[in-house]
Amino acid sequence: MVSMRLDNRSVARLMLTSGLITAYKAHMWHGSTLEVLHTIVSEGEGGAAVIQRGMFLNFRCTSQGGVPWSPGTWVLHDV
Repeated sequence: MVSMRLDNRSVARLMLTSGLITAYKAHMWHGSTLEVLHTIVSEGEGGAAVIQRGMFLNFRCTSQGGVPWSPGTWVLHDV
């Protein structure tokens, strides 16, 4: 498990064996961080990663025309 603090004070945790991002705390406009992804991972038989449970915030976005939308996936860039 590796924990990284980014230049903008966001924090990411990932498992090196699988590349799975298990936690991500994004730096927010108000100056603190907000955990937007948290997944509990344990080691199963043969050393394989087992995801027990997890949660993330549901982002709700609105286009300039006022049409609401929610992203189905997200990607962490520039780590």
